[in-house]
Amino acid sequence: MTPVTTRVVTVGGWSAAAALVAHGGPALLVDPRWLAVALAGSLAAASGLAVTGGRALERHAQLARLARGELAPATASGFARAPMSLLLGAMLACQGAAHLALLAGGVHTAAEPGGALALHGALAGLGALVLYRLEVLLERVSDRLTAAVSRAIQLLTEAAARPQPTAVPAPASAGPSGHVRLRGPPPVR
Repeated sequence: MTPVTTRVVTVGGWSAAAALVAHGGPALLVDPRWLAVALAGSLAAASGLAVTGGRALERHAQLARLARGELAPATASGFARAPMSLLLGAMLACQGAAHLALLAGGVHTAAEPGGALALHGALAGLGALVLYRLEVLLERVSDRLTAAVSRAIQLLTEAAARPQPTAVPAPASAGPSGHVRLRGPPPVR
C-alpha cells in the first residue's frame, strides 16, 4: 500500500467508526449496514481529499527541504508525515461526510446535536493525534532506512573503486631449466 492509500483507509475508517460512535454508541459499530453507510461517506471524502491533498503534501515536503537548505531535489522519496492541521481537517471532513451519510440513511444522533458535534470534534482530534504520532514514527524509520541504504551504496561504491591486488609474477630462476632446487642448507663442498 502506498502512503496515500494508507492515509485514505486510516482516516476514512477512523472517521466512519467515530461517526457511528457519535450517533449511536459502540452498538452501531457491529451493525454492518450502518458501518457500510458510514464507510461509504467517509471513504468518498477521504479519496477526494487524497487527490487534492497529495499535491499539497508534496509541496509542503519541498518547502521543508528548502527551509533546511537542501536546494537539490530529493533523490530518494522517504515517507513525509502530514502536518497535524491537515490530518485534523481531513478527519473532520471525513466525519462530516460519514455524519451526512448516516443522517441520509436514517440514523439520527442519540444525544442532543451539540453533544454529538462535540463528540465528533473530540474523536476527530484524537484520531488525528494518533495518526500523526504513527506518521512521526514512520517518518523516523523511513529516514533511518534511507540513511542505511545510502551508506550501503557509498560503501559498495568505495569498494568497487579500490584497485584490486594483482598476482606478483614469480622471479625467474637462475639455475638451468628443469633444475629443482631443494630446500634446506646448501650442500657442503
